Amino acid sequence: MLTALRETYCRTIGVEYMHIQDVEVRRWLQARMEPRRNRPKLAFRQKMRVLMVLHYAEAVREFLHTRYQGQKRFSLEGAETTIPVLDAMIEKVAELGAREVVIGWPTAAG
Repeated sequence: MLTALRETYCRTIGVEYMHIQDVEVRRWLQARMEPRRNRPKLAFRQKMRVLMVLHYAEAVREFLHTRYQGQKRFSLEGAETTIPVLDAMIEKVAELGAREVVIGWPTAAG
């Protein structure tokens, strides 16, 4: 059992969710992570799409870095994996019939 728990929660994908107050949400997360040991089963095509999206994000970052040196811009540093997740979420909601996705961005006042 200890091996299974280590494989689920202590490998390349770490998980921290016990701070979540809602017990049902915690159980929902556990029910999705533990049977697969927190290793999603993706088809080859899905894996290639994730790789492609990550590559494009890095290419855009590199382009902006070389083209606009010294300019203030938002960095992807440490958040690159957010892009494939957003891509997958948008694809899924489109399949479910969503016609629009709105993503908010905080701005500095003043």
